[in-house]
Amino acid sequence: MDQYVHIQGKNTIHKESCSYIRYSMANAAVCKVEEIQPQHHFCTRCCKEEIRDREAYYVVLDLEMCTVPRNTLYRYQHEIIQIGAVKVNRDFEIISEFSTYVRPEYGSLDWRIKHLTGITESQLKTAPFLQEALDAFECWMGDRVTKLYAWSDSDYIQIENELTLKHMTSKQNQKLLELNWIDFQKYFMDRFSFHRNPSLEDAMHLAEVDAKGSYHNGLDDAANTARLIQKLILNPEYQLSGKLPAEKHEVKSKGTHLQVSLGEMFADVFGAIR
Repeated sequence: MDQYVHIQGKNTIHKESCSYIRYSMANAAVCKVEEIQPQHHFCTRCCKEEIRDREAYYVVLDLEMCTVPRNTLYRYQHEIIQIGAVKVNRDFEIISEFSTYVRPEYGSLDWRIKHLTGITESQLKTAPFLQEALDAFECWMGDRVTKLYAWSDSDYIQIENELTLKHMTSKQNQKLLELNWIDFQKYFMDRFSFHRNPSLEDAMHLAEVDAKGSYHNGLDDAANTARLIQKLILNPEYQLSGKLPAEKHEVKSKGTHLQVSLGEMFADVFGAIR
């Protein structure tokens, strides 16, 4: 990300040593666009010059994850490497954005994840660990979030698992888990009588919502999920009329960002043998 936005207002804290911006959205009033050096990891953008102090809003979240080798003390298969989110008003218009890479403690960035997410080793090497990333995310989110949307329940489960295993049991972290989380993939399936988990990409095609950015980028996926939510919630009578691209032979779940063909899976191994 080449451009970041500083939100100026009360309770704004600029840590030069950590090279990131924390701010309280409740007091944010003025947006100032600045060029920031690439080592800044916390990207925040306010899309409107003013946000009403008493306005409640929703957050749409998307996580990207890497795989974790089985021979570690970490008993889960995945670990968070990016947090992307957008804040939306009651009309599901995006009013603010957040993104940060997260440095994994146990996982590795293999070829599959690099290929799908575009995330590099250098971006993760200097990124904050999960607690610092969550501190910034929770500060950006503020205290007036009434709903937190995600595509599938995997993001909630992942955060819950990592908080438990890494002994990150602060009241603020627990408060995050206690929010009203909404699995919008399940909403989509129930509303349109799907029997298999559709990917976000497939759902966007079927609902004829134009995607922006790249799939498997946490911020772009969060923003695209928000656009899908906006169309479906504000149009309760809408029926699916779109079609999947010809090359899509089956509907896959969000988990496909960790699934590849056997040829891709063993590409590195074959290369090493040669």
